[in-house]
Amino acid sequence: QQPPQRPRQPRQSRAPPPYTPDWDGEKLPVYTPTSSDSSEPDTVARQLFKYGFLFPLFWAVGVYFMFAPMRVSPDWEQDKTEEEKEKIMSNLRQTEIKWAKRCLWALLTFFVCMILVISAVVSVSRRH
Repeated sequence: QQPPQRPRQPRQSRAPPPYTPDWDGEKLPVYTPTSSDSSEPDTVARQLFKYGFLFPLFWAVGVYFMFAPMRVSPDWEQDKTEEEKEKIMSNLRQTEIKWAKRCLWALLTFFVCMILVISAVVSVSRRH
């Protein structure tokens, strides 16, 4: 005889229960991102580096930003002082250069890997 089966319980969510706004207990801490990338602006070279893994030609385009001058429109950040604008531009330029260099290294690594694969295929095909 089979033992009686227990009724199946619905799967419980892994998320904790929501906190009620009228809770009088200890207030929860405010979490802030601690990654150094959080203060780094999102630049075109950074996006090209990421998408270069899908289409390596993007890395070649990303290298261009090492040499291209940064230009902004006249109405960019009108509410900022010239000093603040210079600081923002400097930060943007440093970030752009960093990601452009990463694009260069990724492109060089890609070419080295392709040369190794092609030379291995050619050497194996000549032996047969």
